[in-house]
Amino acid sequence: MKKAGLTIAVVLFAILLFGRGPSGMDRIEGTDTFVGANPWKELGPQGGDIRAIVRNPKNTNELYAATFSGLIYRSGTNGTSWARRSAIGDNIYDLAINPRTPSTLYALGDYAIYKSVNNGVSFSEIPFPNYFYCWEGGISINPSNPQIIYVVGRAYYDTTNWKSCIAVLKSVNGGRSWTVKYLDRTSKWGYGHDVAVSPKNPSLVYACGYYTPASGNGNKAGIFRSSNGGETWKNVTPAFMTSPTYSYAYAIALDPTNAGRAYVAHDSGVVRTSNGGTTWKKQAFPGWMRCYAISIDKTAPQTLYAGDINIIYRSTDGGNNWTTLSNGLYGTASKIIALGKTIHVASNGGIFKSTNRGTLFAPGHKGILAGDITSFVRLPAGGGSLTGGTGILYAAAHGYGIFKSINGGGAWTKLCDFAGSDDIAHIVAPKSDPRRVYVSTYG
Repeated sequence: MKKAGLTIAVVLFAILLFGRGPSGMDRIEGTDTFVGANPWKELGPQGGDIRAIVRNPKNTNELYAATFSGLIYRSGTNGTSWARRSAIGDNIYDLAINPRTPSTLYALGDYAIYKSVNNGVSFSEIPFPNYFYCWEGGISINPSNPQIIYVVGRAYYDTTNWKSCIAVLKSVNGGRSWTVKYLDRTSKWGYGHDVAVSPKNPSLVYACGYYTPASGNGNKAGIFRSSNGGETWKNVTPAFMTSPTYSYAYAIALDPTNAGRAYVAHDSGVVRTSNGGTTWKKQAFPGWMRCYAISIDKTAPQTLYAGDINIIYRSTDGGNNWTTLSNGLYGTASKIIALGKTIHVASNGGIFKSTNRGTLFAPGHKGILAGDITSFVRLPAGGGSLTGGTGILYAAAHGYGIFKSINGGGAWTKLCDFAGSDDIAHIVAPKSDPRRVYVSTYG
């Protein structure tokens, strides 16, 4: 989505978003209190564009989440409530946690990776090599050797003609230095979306994304595999995915008990391999759909969840059959984590949690505030004065929609959606008639 027009809103709301008060006041973590004079209070609304969510493998009640605008949140209650941990001045696309030392976190930005060694309280920036950057990319850590890290994104292999391809960065020292692996030097341009290391065989690494071939203008989905820990790569995209129906590959899920089994979510469903990527099989879905995220339940590897817009699909037989789950969800799924009965879905509408394997979802983002407020208007309550009283508030959250409060921001209600309602440019309303509201969208 477009980020144009957000600059003014970001500046106006910087104090609220990034935890700094006037004259450099410090925000007390996990509260809306600031040290110093003239404190500000965060009003909401709750939710926002959540791009990543990870679980501490040594403490399953501890989760971390990242918003697109770079806010890092932590939950110690399995997602029941959240507190802001820190803020990164970059777009964030993915999070990864060191499986052996969970106090170490990585956040993936446009031109750098950000590393924390204190449970996300602070991050240090590690720039990427020249001509490599991420846009909707992914990060994965070798479970046997967490010093080995992979990042998938885009790299220019021909800077004279500005040709780029899907590329993977590999670090063997915890991110201090990187080597670039170009996965296809024939494309006009390409983007990497996800990378994953096999929990069963860490030498097996998959990456996926999309690219424009040297001849033609249409996008093509791409799946790549390395059998030697990311040193060399092979394009293992099945022949049937060369048709126009398959233009994007978004996410990868690897079976923790079977090194040969992998799943890739794409714009027409899910494909599965049972032999390490040598051959692939289409998965049956209930109708046409697009999958942006996919996850395997580690307690039951035959159970999978795939995410669309306002919909989650579930399979209990290794992907052979799927059912539709849509009760209580909102937004485009960006990440899913599944552990037994508990499912967390991160989307541009916030975090949604199910405790009954996806049958019913409820908002699971208490404490997370919408990060990108693109427009805001306040009207007097009942046509009264703007000074004093509560007034009526309208706020547009980028990627999330329009919210209304009738009690001065104490509580917010999400208004009905319409075409373009997740991409609001501005809200206006006449003071003489609080019932009438005008909205402009980027579309």
